[in-house]
Amino acid sequence: SFIKELTLNDTTLLFIFEYSEFISSYVEWLTFKETNGRTDFYQHDISLIKMQVISRNFATGKIKDNLLYNTLNDHIRFYGLKNTQHLFKTFEFQCNNNLLKEKLLKPYKQYLSLNNGGKAPSFEVLNLNGETLNLNSLKGNYLYIDVWATWCKPCIKEAPYFEDLKNEYKNKNIEFISISVDDKKEKWESYCKKKQKTRKLLLDSKQKRIFR
Repeated sequence: SFIKELTLNDTTLLFIFEYSEFISSYVEWLTFKETNGRTDFYQHDISLIKMQVISRNFATGKIKDNLLYNTLNDHIRFYGLKNTQHLFKTFEFQCNNNLLKEKLLKPYKQYLSLNNGGKAPSFEVLNLNGETLNLNSLKGNYLYIDVWATWCKPCIKEAPYFEDLKNEYKNKNIEFISISVDDKKEKWESYCKKKQKTRKLLLDSKQKRIFR
């Protein structure tokens, strides 16, 4: 009865924090009811049910589009892109905001190009000499790419194993490169010079991300 008294599709309330929080909690509650509180669903199934709940309970408009966008974007951030094809199809069909669709669908299509047989998207990185390298300059070898950052403790802990792997395959046609996503170039340079690693140490100078 409380819910029935509310105007859930009032777009003028969309940018009020408390309203957005309430709407998100309401969607979670509806999803919980839809699944009967079961915990044996895969997360991509839960997200799909949540998107279906949104489509059924909210009129076409900004609120529905934003809820669909947030649901898919959050799923990608926390659970990755595996088994998301049905999520993207639902989002593309149900969302009417072209700007929001562009934000997720464009990088998703880039991601799909990384499937076997697809052409890898180009990227630019810096080496310790300040020179810019791109994917074309690394052609001719198989690439083993390690993505890390100086602030990532698990990454630092894994570094010796990466060195061992490089040494194990040093006579093979494999190029081992390590790309940092540090925001500050100085921290990256300081760490690299101190550790004096033998692998290619590169910096993602553009700070490009497929999804944020």
